[in-house]
Amino acid sequence: MITKNGGLIFTKPIPSTSDDSSRAFTVVPYATPREEIPPGYEETEIVTEMWIEQCMASNKERDTNEMVMFKPMPGPFPRSGATP
Repeated sequence: MITKNGGLIFTKPIPSTSDDSSRAFTVVPYATPREEIPPGYEETEIVTEMWIEQCMASNKERDTNEMVMFKPMPGPFPRSGATP
């Protein structure tokens, strides 16, 4: 779906370009605490796989601020004091 819609997939951070027509995203598992995102991805927008899933389901780019689970939460997981 990503490449079908003109997206590119990279496994390492890419240097920023002056081309304002593109945006770079780093996709991490939803359970990845914000603090554990590897260095080098600061120039990209960090999103979770839930964001990708919702974009695919709606066949359009969703606003990353639309749902709290579209971005990594502060860690650690599981939260202390949380009951199953």
